[in-house]
Amino acid sequence: MLINIMTGIFVLGVSLFFLAGWLIFIASFHPVILIPITAILVWILAVFGERKIVKYRRGFRVVQILLATLALIYLIVINI
Repeated sequence: MLINIMTGIFVLGVSLFFLAGWLIFIASFHPVILIPITAILVWILAVFGERKIVKYRRGFRVVQILLATLALIYLIVINI
């Protein structure tokens, strides 16, 4: 449960930050905008998959942790 909350904060925070910045400064559709939307959808599917399919719980947790790690790396790289 704690992993779900922490990865959700990272993934949703970075993705929504990116989307808000994109919409404020550019306000037009571009395929780059699909990257944060895809990250949010994959995280949601991983959370529901972890809850429903107990057999693959470890795999879903790995996906969540990888998404959070990629979001954190993206945030660090953008700010440098």
